[in-house]
Amino acid sequence: MDSNPRVLFGVSMALPSIEGLDRLDEPACARLRDRLQAAGYNGAFVGEIENIAPGNLDRLRLPLVRRWLALRPGPASDLASLFCYSGAVPFARLTEALGAELAEGLLAAGVLARADGDHVDSKFLLVPLEGQWFLSDRLDRGAEAVMGPGMTTVLLHRLLAELPATSVLDLGCGAA
Repeated sequence: MDSNPRVLFGVSMALPSIEGLDRLDEPACARLRDRLQAAGYNGAFVGEIENIAPGNLDRLRLPLVRRWLALRPGPASDLASLFCYSGAVPFARLTEALGAELAEGLLAAGVLARADGDHVDSKFLLVPLEGQWFLSDRLDRGAEAVMGPGMTTVLLHRLLAELPATSVLDLGCGAA
């Protein structure tokens, strides 16, 4: 699948290709989940970050969030910056957090891309929520972006725990 160009606020954006994602087989995904958890990048950590200036627009919040993460160096902050708050991190620190094999695998799968210098950034969001991991597009990629989890996701997840459903269909979901 080719990238899908879009124009947002006068800036051309493109959805990242998903062709390489099939390189992340179930054992690789299980190792990734384990390493993310071991590094402290989990729902509780992201919940703590989300309490920074709640109710403000992301344009106002994001510098505060990035500063908070910078004041708490470590693998959890690096992973949150990379996968949740669209920040680039040094590849060496990512390798420390995930291991060389997983870091290289995420590059090969197209989840990560080389950025300026020795840094990498993520083409996708990878967000922990309620014990699950959600891979989604960054919303600055345009109207075709797949929206990640939000408050509605939390409500649906909690309701599903109470219902004996065997399958679920989420109609009308999306970013636009």
